[in-house]
Amino acid sequence: MFAPLGVPCGYILANGLFLVLNLNLSPEHFRSWGWRIPFIATVPLVWLGIWVRTHLSETAIFAAAMAKAKPARVPLAEVLRGHVGQVLVGAFGAVACFAIYYLATAFALGYGTSHGGFSLNAFLLAELGAHVFMVVGVLTAGWVSDRSTPVRALTFGCLRPQQSAASPT
Repeated sequence: MFAPLGVPCGYILANGLFLVLNLNLSPEHFRSWGWRIPFIATVPLVWLGIWVRTHLSETAIFAAAMAKAKPARVPLAEVLRGHVGQVLVGAFGAVACFAIYYLATAFALGYGTSHGGFSLNAFLLAELGAHVFMVVGVLTAGWVSDRSTPVRALTFGCLRPQQSAASPT
């Protein structure tokens, strides 16, 4: 569950900082120098990422598996040769998921404030609330997955109540 938490937590930090800057700086100050603050604030994160990439080693089990059976010379070609259908379905699923997610966040923010009549602060607060809800959802899905199976958790998450024929639309 930790990898899926990265995106909503990142959005909470980014939109939260943007909201704080928007509440405390005039538009002129934000355009002249305030936009630099988020970039400067990422320096520790970039350093941490570089440190992690250069200081973490593989587990002993992975190293033993690599010594026992060397990987293919061109792993992608081997995967595509035997599983091209599954790769295409997985790629389409990932693209569909991320396209919807980023349309609902980045594009919606610009559209909602320029054409939807929402103030920037109101829309940022709404997105922050949505991302907090997403964090709760990811944590809950991880807990459900640990208590039952990942397949059951995914199936439950993908199901939605169907409208009956008698219900009004």
